Amino acid sequence: MDEVTESRPEKIFLLIGTNDLRNKKTPEYIIQKITQITEKIRKESPNTIVYLQSLLPTYNRPERPISSIKAINEGIKKLEDKTKVFYIDLFSHFANPNEEDQLYNNLSLDGLHLNGKGYLKWKKIIENKVNDYGHLKKSLQHLKNPSDNYVFVIAHRGDWRNAPENSIQAIKGCIDMGVDAVEIDIAETKDGHIIIMHDKKLERTTNGKGAVKEKTLKEIKQLVLKDGVGRKTKYKIPTLKEALLFSKGKIILDLDVKSEIPFKKIAQILEETGTTNQVILRSYRPLKEAYAYYGNILKKLNYIPGVSKKIKNIDKYIKEFESDINPLAYAIKFEKDDAPITKFMSVIAKNKDKVWVHSITANRSGGHDDEKAITDPDNAWGWLINNGVNMIQTDRPRLLLNYLRSRGVR
Repeated sequence: MDEVTESRPEKIFLLIGTNDLRNKKTPEYIIQKITQITEKIRKESPNTIVYLQSLLPTYNRPERPISSIKAINEGIKKLEDKTKVFYIDLFSHFANPNEEDQLYNNLSLDGLHLNGKGYLKWKKIIENKVNDYGHLKKSLQHLKNPSDNYVFVIAHRGDWRNAPENSIQAIKGCIDMGVDAVEIDIAETKDGHIIIMHDKKLERTTNGKGAVKEKTLKEIKQLVLKDGVGRKTKYKIPTLKEALLFSKGKIILDLDVKSEIPFKKIAQILEETGTTNQVILRSYRPLKEAYAYYGNILKKLNYIPGVSKKIKNIDKYIKEFESDINPLAYAIKFEKDDAPITKFMSVIAKNKDKVWVHSITANRSGGHDDEKAITDPDNAWGWLINNGVNMIQTDRPRLLLNYLRSRGVR
């Protein structure tokens, strides 16, 4: 291991076999050893991306019990949180449910080692995971590189036209289409759990009734989400932790956090899941108020200050942020395209920061919104881009992506 960690590799793929089970080692012992390996890598080569693969099932190998393999996989999956690794579930892809989750016999030479077909299947699973991370890495690079001409796309509440808003499925839809980030809304339950929900009440987006803050997590989890036209679906309301773990290594999440939720609760979940670097946080708080809410972690966050006409001295507001945390971008809101506030778009660009605009409504984008883009994209998204905007939050991510590709800015 020393030679490996000393070389500081970009990636490490860990795959654990089942020989220890044959040698009568317990699942607890094996999990402990795997934990030690991952912790050593994390300590000695902290920038290395670690992919921890699950144990594969076996076929007709009683000395390597499926029950023990499952127990080990459950244990090492928890390391995704503890040691900030990416867990790859191979087991579910190779386990035959009609054979008590034993290895598909047609994928193996001897019930233990994979054949050619099995290795190709394994290769595909690994490629998908690495490609997901490659897309995330590309998005993060563009987020932190304002000098390029890449236009960053943020999907408002996910792919909600094809899945319930703020659902895991809506996030998945955005990953599949190649969106850079997904905006999700954060709420708190009666018993202090952080969930993904926009409305204060449950009626519009779920089959429940009443205020979110009056329901426990157990009660919330009994509900299902509705789709965009109000029909019940099979999808459940995710917790923030579930959304972060699903998105980890795949896509950036833009967290819309309600001010009444203490940020320390959010920060704890980000730390537990190892996802602080792949989330964006925004607010219209002046610098002093931002520190009061977020704490000293503010400098470590991908934090984007908002700019609106409600800020009395915008020039001073921007200068204070520039001299302290030097944000990656500013989210600017304007009702008309000749509003005085738009002059600060060039100021932001000169500071080598990105300009974020919400094209979801006309009154946030000077009339250059998604609905206009349906029939006149050049006068909607095109106008924004021509005037220095390089981050667009949209309700029509697929249409926007297609437009950006036609302009050569993706």
